[in-house]
Amino acid sequence: MMNLVDRSAPLPLYHQLKQALMGEIRGDQLRPGDQLPTEAAIEERYGVSRSTIRQALNELVLEGHVERIQGKGTFVAPKRITHLPYLTSFSENMRSQGYTPSRRVVHRRTEDPPADVAAKLETEQPGECLYLQRTLFADGEPIGVADTWLPVQVLGGSADALDVERLERSSLYGLLQAPPIELDLHHGVELITPAVADAEHARLLEMPEGTPVLVVDRVSRDAAERVVESTRMVFDGNRYAYRVEMSRPGGPNP
Repeated sequence: MMNLVDRSAPLPLYHQLKQALMGEIRGDQLRPGDQLPTEAAIEERYGVSRSTIRQALNELVLEGHVERIQGKGTFVAPKRITHLPYLTSFSENMRSQGYTPSRRVVHRRTEDPPADVAAKLETEQPGECLYLQRTLFADGEPIGVADTWLPVQVLGGSADALDVERLERSSLYGLLQAPPIELDLHHGVELITPAVADAEHARLLEMPEGTPVLVVDRVSRDAAERVVESTRMVFDGNRYAYRVEMSRPGGPNP
């Protein structure tokens, strides 16, 4: 077959091969779940050594584009949803990546928050809070579970505007920013940690208990620096990834 890498190009051969394979994945010639060609087939097609092939595949594995299954081969990994470092709602994030978001309310009640949540809300006596637990879906597939605490006082003293019907029909942030609540969501802080699914999250996410999950703890503030939300989101670690853009402090060559 025709050699599809350029030995005179400055890019290393493994990087060219990696780009070529990624082109097939992005162009849907190779879809999630498809098995990649064998090393022998790749060698014949691209005219590169086995060591070059292994280096390219290792990078694709490390970046999460493909996965190795013991005794079976190398497969295109399931497409991962990216969690972006912005104060956006789950619905906004999903739509920006071409997914259709939806949500189902598991629990909705008003009660005093536990001590750890009260600490995140930065008050010893935050008063009654609206507690929400929702399962989050992308294209109809469960992708995450969100446990949210909202002080009733920031909701204008009443949680009536956040009934189950509205919460399942609309984005939570959309409801918080719209009349009659008109909350000014300004900025927040997130802590990202790895974990494994417990029995409750495994049931809601339709996965085996012990499956890797990504836990996102978010505290959001309004323009007056008042804490208005404490949320813990647990996402399927096989479908969800956190993306951060970084730069050198003080410019490229401080």
